[in-house]
This record gives sequence, structure tokens and C-alpha cells, in this order.
Amino acid sequence: MDPTRQHDSGAPYRRPTMLVGSRGSAFGRMSVTPDQAIEAGMYGLDLDLRRAWSAPSIDNVRLHPTARIKSVWLPMQYAGPFSEQRAGRLRDFLNLCATRRDLKTIVLPRNTPVRHQGISLGRMAQQLADWYGLRIAVSIPADHLIQQSGSHLERVANMRRIAEEWDLDMALDLTASGIDQWEAEAALMRLFPRLTLVRLRPWLDGDGMPLSASPARICMRSASMLADQAYSGAISIETSRTLIGSFSMSLRSGLHEVTMSRADVLAHYDRVQQLETNRRFHVPGSGPIF
Repeated sequence: MDPTRQHDSGAPYRRPTMLVGSRGSAFGRMSVTPDQAIEAGMYGLDLDLRRAWSAPSIDNVRLHPTARIKSVWLPMQYAGPFSEQRAGRLRDFLNLCATRRDLKTIVLPRNTPVRHQGISLGRMAQQLADWYGLRIAVSIPADHLIQQSGSHLERVANMRRIAEEWDLDMALDLTASGIDQWEAEAALMRLFPRLTLVRLRPWLDGDGMPLSASPARICMRSASMLADQAYSGAISIETSRTLIGSFSMSLRSGLHEVTMSRADVLAHYDRVQQLETNRRFHVPGSGPIF
């Protein structure tokens, strides 16, 4: 058995949890809301609030009891005007997600300086994790690691060792531009087995054809590697189209790209599972399995 693989050949083969990537605007409006995700046939959200001044309204989330917000990305702190009120609103939102919307993971940045007058969201996240059994994950922004001097693979390996020491999960973000130099396969191998969430951009257009942009190619290679290694964590695919006004045609087109890419990665998992099944029941000496 290949020791790098994440799947035990004697255990049932598991597919990943597929999520829709959504972002919070400055005042908390979600780029993909629960009802829009449900209309597109997807029920799990991965919500990025790193640049949101305020958390989303809990009333909007309550309206859609079938939607699930599985993971939330946070900044390290709130600072500036109304910090306490914003932190209270965020706590209410996370409480609702943890108790009613199946929240599993809170993602935080690593080693971000906290201003003296800011409110630490890391402390809040740890309290919620203790109360509700959530997992804390360290964010791995590929674009930031590439911009730093030296080997980004060494930094990835160092961050995994820190995560192991503190019993933290890891969440990889490949949605930014400027990741042309990212070594997709090698980086993933250094993140296993702590990697539990991967946030990607679509790599197929609405017609199922590969997108030509470099980030899309990196995401396609990463998705293929995840399937090859039988990764069974969460994969989030974020639409590159933003919502302006109502449920626009642009967002519909973006969500269609998400669903096409989602179908592509699941088909890859199915092919790998079939190969695993063929190998398991192959009789030695009976010829090739293909």
C-alpha cells in the first residue's frame, strides 16, 4: 500500500464533503446566500468573513433550515468603531451556525499581530470550539506564501508541524490570483493528514470546458490530486462571479461553473474508487485489471 495515500484500502471509500464558497461583503451580505445555493442544488456553504466588517444577519440564515454552513473563515481580530457590537453579532451568528446549521470548522489566520485595542476573535473561536466540539483550522493562503522569500513548500511543511504540535487542522485557500508558482501536488502531500478544508476556484466553464486562467489550472491539478489521494475532508468551490442586486444572470453563470467543477471532481473520485475496487478483488495471475 502507498504510505502517502489518505485511504486505507481495507476501509470503505469515502467521498469528500462538497461545499459552495461564499464571501461576506463589508456589511455581511453573502455573495452566495443559502437560498441561492439551494436553488443551485447545493446545501453546504463555506463562508469567508475575513474581509467582512460585520457578520451576516442571523435572520437570513434562519429562513433556510435545510442549508448548512459547515465552515467559517475569520480575521484574527475586530478593531476600530463598534468592535464590541460587531463581535457580539459575530458570536450570535456562530452560535446559530454551531447549534442549528452544522458548523464544523472555524478557520483563523496564523501569527497575525493583534492590536492592543482590538477584540481577539481567536479567543472567541476557541471558546465556541470547546462548547460545541468545533475544530480550529489554520488558514494557508497560497498567494501569501508564494510572495514570501524562500521555498513555499518549506513554509507549508513548517506550518503543518506547528498544527500537529497544537492539534489544529489546516485549511488551504487557492482562490486568489498570483499562484502560478504554487506546486500543487507537492504542497498537498506536505499538508496531509492535517488538511481538512480546501477552497478552490472553478476550473471548468458552464459548458464543462477547462478555464484557461492560471489559478483555474492550479485548482484543477489540486482537485485531481485530492481524488488520487482519497482525501475525504471538505472541498469548497467559490464562484468567481459576484452578486449585484438580485439573483443575477452573472451569479447563475458562476454557480453553474461551480456545479460543473463539483461534478468533475466527484467523477474523478468515482474513477479512483472503481480502480480501488478492481485492485481489491483482482485475482493474482489473472491478467491486467484494465
